Amino acid sequence: MVIVGPTAVGKTDLCVQLAQELNTEIISADSRQFYRELSIGTAKPSLADQGGVTHHFIDSHSIHDYFSPGDFEREALLRVTSLFEQHDFVIATGVQFSVRQFIQWSAQELGIGLRFEGKGVEEKATVTSIQGDMAPGLKVGDVVVQIDPRYFRPTEVETLLGDPSKAKQKLGWTPEITVQEMCAEMVREDLEQATKAALLKKHGYKISISAE
Repeated sequence: MVIVGPTAVGKTDLCVQLAQELNTEIISADSRQFYRELSIGTAKPSLADQGGVTHHFIDSHSIHDYFSPGDFEREALLRVTSLFEQHDFVIATGVQFSVRQFIQWSAQELGIGLRFEGKGVEEKATVTSIQGDMAPGLKVGDVVVQIDPRYFRPTEVETLLGDPSKAKQKLGWTPEITVQEMCAEMVREDLEQATKAALLKKHGYKISISAE
């Protein structure tokens, strides 16, 4: 099971609850929390936050040690293999969607119509229509999505699809929210934060907006 999301939305608490329920361990993929010397600004979970659950890659290395993404991949795979020998449940939706679809759902939640054109790194998304007042900073014809090859990861997984059938049969587990519902929830939260920020800025307050 992979739990991802923006900062400060409760990922750690959710992971601990799931790990306790499923009697398993947690493998952290944070790029800074595995450094013992970095505690400020990394939101590293305390021992109390970890809830007695074994966490891998928390305070596991020194900042003075060389530890590349390749090293992390090798060590993480070894630990995943070990865990799967003990626990082989997969919690997943069993469905798969593209980044393009996620962008389209997000735009629809804001009343924005998009047209995708081009192929490969030349693909772009242009605004074709705007309904309502939830996107005041946009106009028809604006390009809102472009691809920047600088952000490509050399070890990117092109496709990943989990089979949750055993978890459903043995644990009685079923997903309680669809990816579309999750997308809508995230957009609503971002819109609320953006509305607050715009109001503060309008009244002369200086604000710092995360680029995550």
